[in-house]
Amino acid sequence: MLDYALRRSFEEMREILSKAGDYPHCDDIKKEVNYRVGTFLHWLIDNHERLKTNIKDEEAIHFFAVCVMLTIN
Repeated sequence: MLDYALRRSFEEMREILSKAGDYPHCDDIKKEVNYRVGTFLHWLIDNHERLKTNIKDEEAIHFFAVCVMLTIN
């Protein structure tokens, strides 16, 4: 469930960020960007907490690492 939520929020964040470049002065888009980035970070942190207790899921660890790198860059 957490993996699905993280992946879905990542895709939604990526989609709105691509739209934001086309409408840099739209307040509704800015609010949507803040919401989507915040939602993604929420699920990212929740997944991190789960991974700290269950490190056996290599695919989840890899996905988490990629998400962190994309968020930082």
